[in-house]
Amino acid sequence: MDIGVIINCENTGKISGNGKIGGIVGVLTGEAWTDVYTIEVSNCINIGSVENISTRTGGIVGEIGAIYKDMTIEFKNVYNTTNLAIGIVGYIDYSTYNSPTYKFYFENVYDCNDVHLTKNNVVTYEGEIFKKTEDEMRTQDFIDNTINKYIKENDLESQGWRLWTLGEDKYPKLF
Repeated sequence: MDIGVIINCENTGKISGNGKIGGIVGVLTGEAWTDVYTIEVSNCINIGSVENISTRTGGIVGEIGAIYKDMTIEFKNVYNTTNLAIGIVGYIDYSTYNSPTYKFYFENVYDCNDVHLTKNNVVTYEGEIFKKTEDEMRTQDFIDNTINKYIKENDLESQGWRLWTLGEDKYPKLF
C-alpha cells in the first residue's frame, strides 16, 4: 500500500488561477485501477484567499479526481477560513463514487463555510466537519482547545506534528 502524507502546512497568501486550485493542494488523485492508496492531509491550515474562475476550487483541496479502488483520503486537524462557495474540497470527480472501496475520513476538521464538499449534491464520508465562524477560530482558546488538544491527546508531536499559536494577525500559525 502506498501512503502519501501532507503535514504541517499553512497558507496565508493569495492563490489565484484558472484550474483546479486549493489552499493547500490543487488535485489529489490515484494513478491506476490497481493502486491502493491512503492520502492524509494533516495539521494543515488555510487562512489565505483562493480565487479561481473554475468551479474546482476548495479551501484545502481544489479537486479529488479519479480515485480508484482501495483509496482512503483522510483529513486530520485541518482548518479553513477562506470564504468560498465550498470550503474543504471544491470538487469530487464522479469516478470517485463509482469505486466500491473509497473512503473519506474527517477528524478534527473546522471550516467557516456552509458547504464543506460537493459532488452533484451527493456526499458521503465518515467523521465530521465542524462549522465555526472566522471570529470563533481566531482565538488562542480555540487553538488550545481544538487544534493543539488533538495533537497532544494523540501524542502526535512525537510523530512530527507541530503545535500552533495565535499570530499577531490573530490567525493560527505553526509554532
